[in-house]
Amino acid sequence: MSSAALAVLIALLAADPAAAAGRHVDPDAIGETKRPPGARFASARAIAHYVDARRAIRAGDVAQAIADLEQAVSYDPQSAELHVTLAEALAEAGRLGDAEGEARRALELAGAGATA
Repeated sequence: MSSAALAVLIALLAADPAAAAGRHVDPDAIGETKRPPGARFASARAIAHYVDARRAIRAGDVAQAIADLEQAVSYDPQSAELHVTLAEALAEAGRLGDAEGEARRALELAGAGATA
């Protein structure tokens, strides 16, 4: 590890040592690392936009959630789960035709064995 990378790591840990010590290890995340060779992983950018969308939904901002989910789908178009979540947000916004299209796409992907 380079000295610059080590310095950044030390600075991050020093900034919030309690957070670093008390982090929860997600067993599902660990399972992701044990996928068989050739299995698909979700895009980190897609995940980031998905998380932003979930925050927007909790805040009641469906329009922002839709924008974030559209971005997530653009980074991981083969994710049936992202299409379902986008379909739900579109339906909540009253855009039923668009929601139906996303739900159908999710079904197509799920039938093809796609994963998130």
